[in-house]
Amino acid sequence: MNDWRLEQGILCCTVSGRPVTVRPAAKDSSVKEATPLLAPSLFCLYEWDRYVVEGPTPLCVWVKDRDVEPLGNGLTLFSYANQIGRSVIRVQAGGQRLPLLPVEILSPKRPTPTEHLRFYRALVNDLAARATRLPFVVAAPTGIPASESPRPPTPLFVYHFLRQHASDLRAALAAMRSLWSTGFATFA
Repeated sequence: MNDWRLEQGILCCTVSGRPVTVRPAAKDSSVKEATPLLAPSLFCLYEWDRYVVEGPTPLCVWVKDRDVEPLGNGLTLFSYANQIGRSVIRVQAGGQRLPLLPVEILSPKRPTPTEHLRFYRALVNDLAARATRLPFVVAAPTGIPASESPRPPTPLFVYHFLRQHASDLRAALAAMRSLWSTGFATFA
């Protein structure tokens, strides 16, 4: 069975008795074991670090379903840029597919799996809280074109609309109240 394992900072797997490795390109980089809370990821790689995959030819590597350009002689080089969180590396070496390699990408600013998890959870919770306050996403492609409805808006839409525009509405009402009190506004 071809299972990925961590040996002295290098990820290793065997295909037809020949080794396939994923290792940092720089000596000061490393691969770490993930905490069980990051499952199914067993290993952690770092954003911005470059990694070399070496194995029997033909060697094909996909990172998040994106082909990695081969360097030749059974070598490929890849890195993660502006991406943290879960990723999957797929390797085909010597004509055989190896097991998927789920990894967690850590930021160098949060170098341990525990710090990463704390930051990542706070980030996702903040994004989710912001998304729930939006009545709809204006720029997202939907299957239903937006148009004026003959029915009145739902109470949930009105609630989210008022929440999102409360400060603007307060300012407009204060301006109207000010105009009314000074006698500039006359209504028939």
